[in-house]
Amino acid sequence: MLYRDVVDIWDHIYKPEQFQESTPNDFFEFEYQCLPHMEFQEDQFNEQIKALKAKFDITSPNSFYP
Repeated sequence: MLYRDVVDIWDHIYKPEQFQESTPNDFFEFEYQCLPHMEFQEDQFNEQIKALKAKFDITSPNSFYP
């Protein structure tokens, strides 16, 4: 459902002529992350949030950035 929303937004935004038939996948890579419950599994939640945060750090070995 989330991806369907992204596609719907993509279909309704302005795009230059050469990108009219493009899809979000032509420009983005999508990855979904499930997290433990913040209140009931606080320790596991905090560990996974720390790991997710590291993916946005360009110096991290598990970074999203090449």
